[in-house]
Formats: sequence, C-alpha cells, structure tokens
Amino acid sequence: MLIPARPVYAEWEMTHRAVLWMDDLRASIAEGERFPAVRVLVMDAGPKIIDAATREGGMAQLPKRDQDVLQEILRLDHLDVIVPHSRILEQLGYHGPLGPAARANAKAPGGRLVADAITRQLEVAELVLTGIDEVIPA
Repeated sequence: MLIPARPVYAEWEMTHRAVLWMDDLRASIAEGERFPAVRVLVMDAGPKIIDAATREGGMAQLPKRDQDVLQEILRLDHLDVIVPHSRILEQLGYHGPLGPAARANAKAPGGRLVADAITRQLEVAELVLTGIDEVIPA
C-alpha cells in the first residue's frame, strides 16, 4: 500500500492521518492475519526537495517549514525513491501508455524532448517498482 506524500506543509497532515489510519487498521487485524506492507512515497518533488533528501547539507537550503515536513515524511516507512515533479505525469491522460508515447514522440519531428521526459518518468517508475519489490516478502 503506497501513501503518496507531497512534501508540502498543506498536505502533510493528510499524509500523517493516512499513516495513522493504516496503523490503527493493522492493530485491528488478528495476529497472523495478512496485512499489506505500507510505505509512503514522496511525490511531485521539486529539485530543492530532492537535493535536501539526497545530498549532504541539502536540507539547509530549504525553508524551516519545508525542512520540518520533509524530515517528518522521511521518519515514516517510505520508499527510497522520490518521484520528481513532472508535466508528463500531470498530463498523463493526454499521452496514453508511456512506452508507446515515448517511442512515437522519439520518431516525430521535434518530439525528442517530450520522448526524453517520458523516458525519465518511466525510469522513475521502474525505481518505484524496485522499491516495492524490496518491501514485499518473496
């Protein structure tokens, strides 16, 4: 179970409530019963958030409020993948399946930049799937 978390103060409370709700639900399940693994997935992150989470000293570049929110999110069980902000994801409905869309844009005159952007999003998606595979017991 992935709980999307945008690293902004206005949405932090919703993320936190979702995590607490899942914890309460897990506590209500009988011992030994199956329950899905729950992880937070940082979504729609800008370059400063990504730098703060992945680079030594990057946190100091964020305003205090953003630092606090990101630190709280990273204290939760989370995937070690951050999904960057992308117009491709915002406009997913216009592109259709991303693999064929990347190939079509790569062939179209002037479509290389869109093809590259779609390909980067597919790479991020592959990293998310790898992170999920690491959480799920074999």
